[in-house]
Amino acid sequence: KKQFYKGKTYDYLFPIAVGTHNLVLPFNAGDSVFDAAQLFIYENGHLGVSIGDKEEIQQHIITQLRSEERR
Repeated sequence: KKQFYKGKTYDYLFPIAVGTHNLVLPFNAGDSVFDAAQLFIYENGHLGVSIGDKEEIQQHIITQLRSEERR
Protein backbone atom coordinates (compact mmCIF):
# COMPACT_ATOMS: atom_id res chain seq x y z
CA LYS A 1 0.00 0.00 0.00
CA LYS A 2 1.43 3.35 -1.04
CA GLN A 3 1.87 6.02 1.63
CA PHE A 4 2.11 9.77 1.17
CA TYR A 5 5.06 11.78 2.48
CA LYS A 6 5.86 15.38 1.52
CA GLY A 7 3.55 15.24 -1.46
CA LYS A 8 4.90 12.01 -2.95
CA THR A 9 3.91 8.37 -2.68
CA TYR A 10 6.20 5.68 -1.28
CA ASP A 11 6.03 1.97 -0.59
CA TYR A 12 7.61 2.39 2.84
CA LEU A 13 8.10 5.12 5.44
CA PHE A 14 10.80 3.91 7.81
CA PRO A 15 11.17 5.65 11.19
CA ILE A 16 14.69 6.69 12.16
CA ALA A 17 15.65 8.32 15.46
CA VAL A 18 18.51 10.80 15.21
CA GLY A 19 19.41 12.36 18.53
CA THR A 20 16.17 13.84 19.84
CA HIS A 21 14.53 13.84 16.38
CA ASN A 22 12.19 11.16 15.09
CA LEU A 23 12.62 11.26 11.32
CA VAL A 24 11.10 9.40 8.40
CA LEU A 25 13.03 7.77 5.60
CA PRO A 26 10.78 7.26 2.56
CA PHE A 27 11.63 4.31 0.32
CA ASN A 28 10.18 2.63 -2.76
CA ALA A 29 10.66 -1.00 -3.71
CA GLY A 30 13.36 -1.13 -6.34
CA ASP A 31 15.13 1.99 -5.08
CA SER A 32 18.84 1.86 -4.35
CA VAL A 33 19.56 1.54 -0.62
CA PHE A 34 22.79 3.48 -1.23
CA ASP A 35 20.96 6.36 -2.95
CA ALA A 36 18.16 6.45 -0.37
CA ALA A 37 20.69 6.71 2.47
CA GLN A 38 22.60 9.44 0.62
CA LEU A 39 19.43 11.47 0.03
CA PHE A 40 18.36 11.05 3.66
CA ILE A 41 21.75 12.41 4.79
CA TYR A 42 21.51 15.33 2.40
CA GLU A 43 17.98 16.25 3.47
CA ASN A 44 18.67 15.90 7.20
CA GLY A 45 22.22 17.15 7.54
CA HIS A 46 20.98 20.23 9.37
CA LEU A 47 19.69 17.89 12.11
CA GLY A 48 23.05 16.23 12.64
CA VAL A 49 22.83 13.35 10.15
CA SER A 50 26.24 12.99 8.51
CA ILE A 51 28.06 10.89 5.94
CA GLY A 52 29.51 8.98 8.90
CA ASP A 53 26.00 7.63 9.50
CA LYS A 54 25.62 6.25 5.98
CA GLU A 55 26.46 2.60 6.71
CA GLU A 56 24.13 2.56 9.71
CA ILE A 57 21.31 4.10 7.66
CA GLN A 58 21.81 1.57 4.87
CA GLN A 59 21.70 -1.29 7.38
CA HIS A 60 18.54 0.19 8.90
CA ILE A 61 16.84 0.21 5.50
CA ILE A 62 17.87 -3.39 4.81
CA THR A 63 16.66 -4.52 8.24
CA GLN A 64 13.32 -2.75 7.76
CA LEU A 65 12.86 -4.28 4.32
CA ARG A 66 13.52 -7.78 5.67
CA SER A 67 11.04 -7.14 8.46
CA GLU A 68 8.42 -6.01 5.93
CA GLU A 69 9.01 -9.13 3.82
CA ARG A 70 8.20 -11.34 6.80
CA ARG A 71 4.78 -9.74 7.30
